Amino acid sequence: MQFARTLVAAAGLLALATPALAASYTVDPTHSRVGFSVSHMTVSSVKGEFGTFNGTMEWDPKNVAATKAEGTVTIGSVNTREAKRDEHLKSPDFFD
Repeated sequence: MQFARTLVAAAGLLALATPALAASYTVDPTHSRVGFSVSHMTVSSVKGEFGTFNGTMEWDPKNVAATKAEGTVTIGSVNTREAKRDEHLKSPDFFD
């Protein structure tokens, strides 16, 4: 019984002594999505997504204010499921 209490106490102290480390994360495009929804003439909304994108995040639990995130999308991969609209979105009228 004493051994079990000592083991539990040691595990607890070890957990408290383990420092939280800063970590870097990369977006997994297979399990992620970059989408958008835009109001169209106040009647409906157009939904779409970017098929090609990437992103990273740097997280330090000891300094949350220093958290950094960056992401990019490939404009040519925009998809609203309407080819004519997608071509217009790829034009200088929108993302140029």
